Amino acid sequence: MDRIVESGLMFRHGTPPEATCVFKHALVQDAAYASLPRSRRQALHARTAEVLVERFAETVATQPELMAHHLTAADRFADAIGYWEKAGQRAAKRSANLEAVRHFSRALELLARLADTPERARRELALRVMLGPTLIITRGPWSADVRQNYARAQSLSAQFSDSPQRFAALWGLWRITRSFLEKQRISDDLLQVAGSLRDQGLVLQAHHTQWATRFHLGLHAECLSHIEEGLQLYARGDYRSHAAIYGGHDPKVCACGEAAYSLWLLGQPERAAARADEALAWARGLDHSGSLAHALEMNLLLHCYRRDARKVMTLADEIIDFAERENFPVHKAKGDVFRGWALAQLGDPREGVDLMRRGLASQQDVGTREDHPIFFDMLGEGFGMLGDAAEGLHAPALRAPIPARRPALHLRQGHHRRVGAASAVGRPADRPYPPVPG
Repeated sequence: MDRIVESGLMFRHGTPPEATCVFKHALVQDAAYASLPRSRRQALHARTAEVLVERFAETVATQPELMAHHLTAADRFADAIGYWEKAGQRAAKRSANLEAVRHFSRALELLARLADTPERARRELALRVMLGPTLIITRGPWSADVRQNYARAQSLSAQFSDSPQRFAALWGLWRITRSFLEKQRISDDLLQVAGSLRDQGLVLQAHHTQWATRFHLGLHAECLSHIEEGLQLYARGDYRSHAAIYGGHDPKVCACGEAAYSLWLLGQPERAAARADEALAWARGLDHSGSLAHALEMNLLLHCYRRDARKVMTLADEIIDFAERENFPVHKAKGDVFRGWALAQLGDPREGVDLMRRGLASQQDVGTREDHPIFFDMLGEGFGMLGDAAEGLHAPALRAPIPARRPALHLRQGHHRRVGAASAVGRPADRPYPPVPG
């Protein structure tokens, strides 16, 4: 090491034996690494992993990805998978979702190299259940990656009936199902499975699916009933960890936000605003990025329904800054759409329309069309403010064809959204928006 440092190929910081050495350039490191025979590299990685366990237990506990790296390079795949899983869990817990996706995906890659056994299937199912929420947050719930992940999880779960992982896989299938009538069937199954397992946390998550589905079916009294049952369960336990498995957000945040929508549509604006505030306040106290993103998004839409452009502008700026900081491209795109709508309402429809179009294009680039029916409604309104009714009528043709057959009630093909205000697309000038509740 002294000779290498003296040669200038490496730099040493600190005093041995506590010194840290760094290669002068990554290419030098690559060349040094490549000069070792593969068997020698494997042996060195294996020995490094052993020393980490023997002498650096704290490092192993706080940096499981380091152990996973060395075990993978040593071809000790069975051992490495567990550390990649731990690394993914740690990353997801601190809302480092892109990092979590990489770690869980690496574990799945290595798992595929092992013999096909029931134990391998069980481990893959567990990994896919954990991977799902991080994919939803980073790539959007309707991305191909999310659909493929949960489809595989559902296939695997058939081998493990009446287990918590079976429940989680079925929950994921509910999440990606487009038909709300089919969602209701799955949601009813989830209540039965949760009851048979006698797990109050799973019962809470079954109510989670019930309130979201009933909302979209226009059954607002039933939606609110399931929300109240869910919140009572939430208050009797600590279910904040559920965000790592079910949808990427906290169930209380979702319950309060969904209640705000139903209360608004039932003509109770003050209670709706109070619930929305509660959702956002609870999310701010959780230190979980997916839950805060969800709360901001739900507040944005409620205040858009209220046509409070200044409030929407403030929240849009917050979610844009947040999404850039957390690297959430889907939420950044949504923030652009809401900010564009607010700009149009506040007197700059041209800039507003341009920003909404950029936001929609960014969403499609990411690979999701979540909330597009609502967003096209907002865009159509912007074109109407510009006096361009023809463009407003054809706004959905912005980047890619939208299926013509869309059930009228399904203003959003997704999990938690919303029957919105009447469409502004093509609305005659003498027929403005009807008065909103309150």
